Amino acid sequence: MLLFLMTGLAIVVYLNQTPLQPRERDYAYAGSFYAFAIWIGMGVGGIWQTLSRPLPHREGLGVGLALLVSIGCLLIPLQMASQTWDDHDRSGRYTCRDFGANYLNSMQREGHPIILTNGDNDTFPLWYNHEVEGVRTDTRVVNMEYLQTDWYIDQMKRQAYDSPPLPISLSHEDYKEGRMEYVPIDTDSIAIGPATISLKGKQGLFKNELMVLDMLLQANWERPVYMSISMGSDILPFLRDHLVLEGLAYRISPTATTQRIDVERLYDNIMHRFRYGGLSTKGIYVDEDVKRMANTHQLIMGVLIDSLLQRGDLKRALTVCHKWQKEMPQENIPYTEYALSMARCYYMAHQPEQGDEIVSDLLRRSDEWLSWINTIKSSRRAGSLYNRYTWIQTMEQALVVAEQFERTEFIHQYIKQYEHYNKQYQ
Repeated sequence: MLLFLMTGLAIVVYLNQTPLQPRERDYAYAGSFYAFAIWIGMGVGGIWQTLSRPLPHREGLGVGLALLVSIGCLLIPLQMASQTWDDHDRSGRYTCRDFGANYLNSMQREGHPIILTNGDNDTFPLWYNHEVEGVRTDTRVVNMEYLQTDWYIDQMKRQAYDSPPLPISLSHEDYKEGRMEYVPIDTDSIAIGPATISLKGKQGLFKNELMVLDMLLQANWERPVYMSISMGSDILPFLRDHLVLEGLAYRISPTATTQRIDVERLYDNIMHRFRYGGLSTKGIYVDEDVKRMANTHQLIMGVLIDSLLQRGDLKRALTVCHKWQKEMPQENIPYTEYALSMARCYYMAHQPEQGDEIVSDLLRRSDEWLSWINTIKSSRRAGSLYNRYTWIQTMEQALVVAEQFERTEFIHQYIKQYEHYNKQYQ
């Protein structure tokens, strides 16, 4: 009992986890599961012992009955496995490995590039590819959360595989714990070679920001530095106008003065260098985490399609659409608003059936989601605020595409629902 309480309810109180965790936290309570499993085993043993007692005038019947009940108890976990196996089966799915490699392969081949990351999903899969698969060991992964600690900066100043030490000029004494945690500044900009980095609105810089600026200054743009596409806009905001999208990472460029897209490199990465983790396999299990990671690929594919259409390169835009449909089919990875780029491409290529399929799917699912959210009590609807906003925006964008290409049947079918939801949630 003590084991169950201390590894179960006591852990709940001790951790005091906030709602809306980024992933399931069942593993935090694994100890209590073990204790409960011990009780189950003791219960089965108790049933056996009770039923195996000799019955008056029925010698041997008790043992047989106990054996029958024990077999019945063994069938329970088999039934659970048969019903939930497909919800836990990861066979044939290599998204973690492949998507991690895609981040690394987004970077150019020359110059021992560096990629700045922040979260779990854009850091650990990259480390796995370095340590186990040996992929792009010439690159260096730098986690911004860890870059606030002295021990991690010390590691970054050492060579790792084929990656030279990071160009950090500061000594351990300069950045050791308690120093440079936050440094006030009184300048609006800093010059790094030909680039002027604007610091307007910044009252000071944190340790990890100072390390990044030092790296850029020491490298003098000769060693490429990238930012993961999944980094939040609040991280290194002063570099946002100096980014060039090349894949799942932005290259920090001295010549860029606003965010740009390297269409040729992005096309080469998506079409020739990226792998998609077996997401084309029929019936493969895809959980929410994998969907979110796949949606990042949908984002850059949509950006590439739009960029090619702006150039008038309809042929290659269609090639990207076919790649998308082949590697991430809708039955495994549902369309998001980014798929509207693909719909526009199909309409421009006089393939309205494919475009209608995407627009219809997004409008139908938007209507279903918003209708379901309406069934939630208003007092509990705040937890669905992001989903509500996302689906209203998706519905609006899909209707705009339908109007742009004169798909009037969709306008007539969904415009009243959209106006209803939009008015309701204003």
